[in-house]
Amino acid sequence: MPENQIELFILDRDPIFRLGLCTALADDAEFSVELAAGTTEDIFESLDRAIIPDILIIGWSYDDLELNICWQLCQQFLKKCPELIILLLASGLTTQELEKIQGLGVRGYCLKGTNIDTVAFALKCISSGEFYWQGNDFSVPANQNLWQKALSSFSNTGKQEIVQDIQAIENRLADNDIPPLNRLLLLGRKRELKAANWLVERLASTKKNIPTKTSSSPQILPKAQEIQLLTVPQFAIAKDDPDSVASRIFNSVAKDIKIGVINSTQLWLEIDILQTQKKQELLYIILEGLAGSLQDLDQEHELALQVRVGLRNLWAQSALQFFFDNYENSIEIDKVEFKKLLVQEYSTFQENIYTKLYFASELLTYLAWEYPLTIDRVTYRVDSPEAIDRAVNLLHNLTLQIANGIMQLVLNNFADLEIFKYKLYLNNYRSSRAIAHFRNEVSWGYRSEKYWLIPKNIFESSYQILTLSQGKIINLSIYAPRTEELSQLQGLPWLATIILELRDAIAPRLQSILGFLGTSLVFTLTQIIGKGIGLIGKGIIQGLGSTVRETKSSKKN
Repeated sequence: MPENQIELFILDRDPIFRLGLCTALADDAEFSVELAAGTTEDIFESLDRAIIPDILIIGWSYDDLELNICWQLCQQFLKKCPELIILLLASGLTTQELEKIQGLGVRGYCLKGTNIDTVAFALKCISSGEFYWQGNDFSVPANQNLWQKALSSFSNTGKQEIVQDIQAIENRLADNDIPPLNRLLLLGRKRELKAANWLVERLASTKKNIPTKTSSSPQILPKAQEIQLLTVPQFAIAKDDPDSVASRIFNSVAKDIKIGVINSTQLWLEIDILQTQKKQELLYIILEGLAGSLQDLDQEHELALQVRVGLRNLWAQSALQFFFDNYENSIEIDKVEFKKLLVQEYSTFQENIYTKLYFASELLTYLAWEYPLTIDRVTYRVDSPEAIDRAVNLLHNLTLQIANGIMQLVLNNFADLEIFKYKLYLNNYRSSRAIAHFRNEVSWGYRSEKYWLIPKNIFESSYQILTLSQGKIINLSIYAPRTEELSQLQGLPWLATIILELRDAIAPRLQSILGFLGTSLVFTLTQIIGKGIGLIGKGIIQGLGSTVRETKSSKKN
């Protein structure tokens, strides 16, 4: 079996549905169906033998009377194996029943009959530690209390060790010549490690799932809330020259967007408030606009000015298109007034977003004129893998940051617009309080970046960019000399670098002092105090022994 495959168990009473699901998942190399059963007994038998899948898929509908009530079925499996990850494929459940199932710890849910691409995407989400709840968003950053922050900080090393131990056990289990008793012990050890990892994740979790608000009467989740992945658009640059490097890069980025755009960073991003489909729609609009603007670049004019104007026009035109594509004349505003608003908001975009479009000039000249890219002082040819990977990452960052800038404009001016609450926002961001909380968190994130993260990156000679990897938005660090920027820091950003320097200077010495004190304390307790207590105890025992002997002698006399 290939490495990093997701092992699946499937439980469904309908043999036709079970066969179809197995066949569809078999086409994806990332999944391996280890067991497809029609009764719970077969699943419990495997769990009793310590054979635990990465994900258990439960298919259920009201016709499945033999499989009991849905939430009771999920409860039985989680009671038997608390670390088990479950994806529920069900139909006919009310919102209250879904909330009850969600409260048990079920990680994923899709309507039964959902297309296989969505099911595969849900499996990848919950396998990576996220939640997928159809009709709701995946996961929303939660406010951590002091206990969770401490556990999250101290548990990182332990979780890495657990993962390494599990991998070592799996490598040993791959040996067919291992004795049966040793195999059984290793399976038990693997089960214990997975249970420990699950417990640590639950205690130190930085994410929580926000349940869907329910009405007073039971209702079926509407199909309109179903996650639908948009098709990859055809870009102008790809139509003109489909074999060009730029065409390959644009198509690669578009496919990455289609896989997923779940925020896995520690940052609050403006696009997190959007529904998945709307998030993809916005990113595709930006990509299409960029592909068209590349043709307007002129090698004979000043490049820096062209890039600045081009990115400003890209932000403005993409915002205009996205706004009026989702606008249904619910407020009195036309395109002329909206363009005036863009002029007013550009200074905010320039301050918060434009400064994060790192290496924009290099990227645009590479895409438009196929100039070679320089990475770590090494110039790579245009079609080299290193240059293409760097260009893809930079294009990810540029697209995501401009999308954040567009949503920043919307949130600053139309945050409480009712049509947007239903067409754009996630269900849990419909109240004014929830939207205000989201905006405050984003605003606080910008302050944290300005006074700590950006000075830290400058001091470490690196840039932090946003990129897409396997359906998730992650941070990527790129090395680059920033000595000039470091010399220009003033005020609180400069103080942040001084604090970092002091920490680097003091921490190793303080750690060695604490280690010495700890060793001295252990020596004092064991060698001095411990031996002293031992001698005292020995003297007491000897005294008792002599007293007993004297008593016996007196009785004999």
